[in-house]
Amino acid sequence: TGEPVIFPRSAEALYQRARLGAIAWEIKSTDTLISTGPFTSGANTNYHLVLPVIQGATIVVLENFQRRKLVDAIERERATVLFAAPMVFDVLARLPAGYHADLSSLRRCISGGTHLPQAIYDGFFQRFCLRIAQGYWSRGRLVHVHRKVYLPTYGIFDDGRFFGAGDRFDVFT
Repeated sequence: TGEPVIFPRSAEALYQRARLGAIAWEIKSTDTLISTGPFTSGANTNYHLVLPVIQGATIVVLENFQRRKLVDAIERERATVLFAAPMVFDVLARLPAGYHADLSSLRRCISGGTHLPQAIYDGFFQRFCLRIAQGYWSRGRLVHVHRKVYLPTYGIFDDGRFFGAGDRFDVFT
């Protein structure tokens, strides 16, 4: 309670940023968010801890990142949202081919901290058929949520992998 000591932001600013993030990321009280530390930045604290608390969601926090422990926690807790750095998605996509990793409970994967390379996005999608959203920030505020969409001309004869009948999406410039 009171003003945060670690981050030079008011409690009101933390609350407002988390609330806006919850709207942008569509986080609901029924969600179970899974995250690994460290929580060394305001963004990590906001989106991994404050946001789920104000939404009434469940939070599963792992002390550190270990790929198989993360997969086990996602399966055991039936996590619906994974906030992670691109490296986490890359490591998960590179699990050994014979290793069973059931991430079917996830409805939203969100990358943050740094740019999400196309190769990591592709590898994770190919392994788990899950898209990764990336937030775009300006002056410490989330200004846009980008969900990668391939144009039909991207992979000739492979379009069914990315689109289904009736799929619609908005564009921005």
